[in-house]
Amino acid sequence: MNLPSLAYRRLRGDAIEIYKYLHGIYNVDSSALLSLADESEKVTTRGHSLKLLKRDCNKSIRANVFGF
Repeated sequence: MNLPSLAYRRLRGDAIEIYKYLHGIYNVDSSALLSLADESEKVTTRGHSLKLLKRDCNKSIRANVFGF
């Protein structure tokens, strides 16, 4: 039936939810969930201000969970 894989659909859904948080579609303070890169941290954003920082974690299972 030529459907996209489950992994692709999960990634796409996560990307859509992040877009909604960052653009204020949800009435939630997204700074508690998602941290944006600052210019002081010397992260290349290539012209956009919505670069997300990846948090460090000790366990590999937490690295793959949205919001951690």
